[in-house]
Amino acid sequence: MARALWNLTENCIIVLPFRVGSEYVDHVTSTLKIDPELVKIVVADSLLWDEVLTSGAMWESIESARRELGGEIVNVEPCFHTAGVVQLRTKILGGMPGSSDAFLAEGGADFFNRKVLFRKLAASQGIPLPEGKIVPDADALYGAVHGLLPITGTVIIKRDNAGGGLGNFAITSDFERPIQGVSRGYLDKNPSREFLDSLHAEMCSLGSSELIVEAYHASSSAFFFEYFIDSTGAVLFVQSYEMKHRAPAGSADWWRTDWIGLEMPADLPPEKYAEARRYSERLFKLAADLGYRGYLHLDGIYLSDGRLMFNETNARWSGGTVLHKIGARVLGPEYRKSFLSSYRLLPAVPGSTLYPRIKDGPLAFSRTSADGNIAVVCDPEGVSETEILVVGQTRTSVVEGEASLIRYFSNFGGGPSGEKSSVDF
Repeated sequence: MARALWNLTENCIIVLPFRVGSEYVDHVTSTLKIDPELVKIVVADSLLWDEVLTSGAMWESIESARRELGGEIVNVEPCFHTAGVVQLRTKILGGMPGSSDAFLAEGGADFFNRKVLFRKLAASQGIPLPEGKIVPDADALYGAVHGLLPITGTVIIKRDNAGGGLGNFAITSDFERPIQGVSRGYLDKNPSREFLDSLHAEMCSLGSSELIVEAYHASSSAFFFEYFIDSTGAVLFVQSYEMKHRAPAGSADWWRTDWIGLEMPADLPPEKYAEARRYSERLFKLAADLGYRGYLHLDGIYLSDGRLMFNETNARWSGGTVLHKIGARVLGPEYRKSFLSSYRLLPAVPGSTLYPRIKDGPLAFSRTSADGNIAVVCDPEGVSETEILVVGQTRTSVVEGEASLIRYFSNFGGGPSGEKSSVDF
């Protein structure tokens, strides 16, 4: 939630579900060099469900903030689209051109958030997918698992509407190994009908009437390409990101990997980078034609044999959206020439301790040389993990910067273990 503050600009109103500390607000506004008096934060004190967004109280809070800033609201940018978002935006701005409002109000964004629909849409556009099947029932699940398991020795069973790997299960027939994008793993050379029936019942108990079974391919690179479709339907490239994962040391969950950050841009061979962009733009042109507007991204993997495969889209801000905005705002014209890498799960440090050192100390970012570190997330209480964005002019310098960052944090409480700890500077 706090990361959303990096979307701030002057004469901006941001709506958050819960309050964030003034210290963090000051850090964001000072880093972005904007006047904190020219931003207004509306706090709902609850999750931003549609009934909250469309309430009279929300409207009055936004109107009050607008009156304080002066002028009229000219743009509304949601994290993702719901009927309530469309209703609120229409009340503020009026409708968008064409059929976009109708499409989004009817849940059209789900076309690009549902894994079953993704496989169908991607297949229609010739986008390469992992070998897989959409399974409507337990019989089909049994057949798909046994049919696909021999391809790589591992299959992933996905819920239609789960995000971030939550609710995805893996079955592997050869050996225990970390598997990206799953919340549970099973070692089973010959999954029984009874086991798969039970698994089907569990996975469908949370609302997924259809499941997807795919052959799991270990990848050389896991990446995604992010775009923005503006109000006119133009498909605009935002950034490419490489996802960094690590198997936590000493975990009893042998399948587990932790997402530890993103690299920008994605490190792909030039011809594969261009190929991934072509596939992304082909699919997102379809999204624009259907009426989708806003951010969306296409996730893929690069295999050691040179193939690309794609596994899902998400119609919302990505984990990299604010990192892109930080880079573009702080670096300006140098942004596209630079390399950036976020590092999560660093030990917890109170903001009052970290901010001075990351602005003036050995971790400081230099606008002159366009390298150094920017604190993206830092818990004021020093409880939750820290996220730092490392900036450099070459990919090698970013790798070296990450190593220095880890050493620096290790001096005061251990490296990024994925476990909560405190640091005393």
